[in-house]
Amino acid sequence: MSGGSTREDRFRVDLEWAGDGQHSGSATIGGQVVEVSAPSAAAGARPEELLAGAAGAGYAVALADRLRAADLPYRRLRIDTEVVVSDAAGVPTLARIRVSPAVLGGDRARGEEYRIAARTAREAWPIVRHLRPDVVREVGDIAFGEGDEDGGANLLDVRSIPPPRRHQLIFGLLDRLPRGEALVLVNDHDPLPLRYQLEATRENAYGWEYLEEGPRTWRVRITRRT
Repeated sequence: MSGGSTREDRFRVDLEWAGDGQHSGSATIGGQVVEVSAPSAAAGARPEELLAGAAGAGYAVALADRLRAADLPYRRLRIDTEVVVSDAAGVPTLARIRVSPAVLGGDRARGEEYRIAARTAREAWPIVRHLRPDVVREVGDIAFGEGDEDGGANLLDVRSIPPPRRHQLIFGLLDRLPRGEALVLVNDHDPLPLRYQLEATRENAYGWEYLEEGPRTWRVRITRRT
């Protein structure tokens, strides 16, 4: 039996939960405050969404390590993550985690090498390695993008922001945009209502261009004209 030492990594999250019956709270993770809610609450991220975020981030780290080791270039990685929770006899149980990676600004001629890296990253996937063995871990086919779709625009991903707060944040950023600059909005549904609101309140002031249209992610470039 080896007498070597055992490494331990410790992580801390501070959580405060409101006692006002609204089933919501906040967690401080890595210096960032994240709103957390129960499924019945209207605002805040559900614990399952936090798990999906952690799983997606962990896979991105593992994939980035594999790409670096294989000297495969890329500008950015985008990881769409889905967590499936089944209800067995009234007990919610984690059943499956699936990631769908996209490489932006990679070398398409080396596509098979990227696919191998995506598959092998699954074995080094942090957090997911510690789950029960019956939890299904899936890695979808890797996708490729040119990496310049945003055209140097500011990027705003509102998927983790409570819906009631999204429009206020978006309008605040758009109103501060200099003429000719753009904001790329990333959302989990078609932001068409936002477009209607823009047209009604700021007529012809902004251009609207879809960069990605679902089924899980929508990206829109909004350019200030006037």
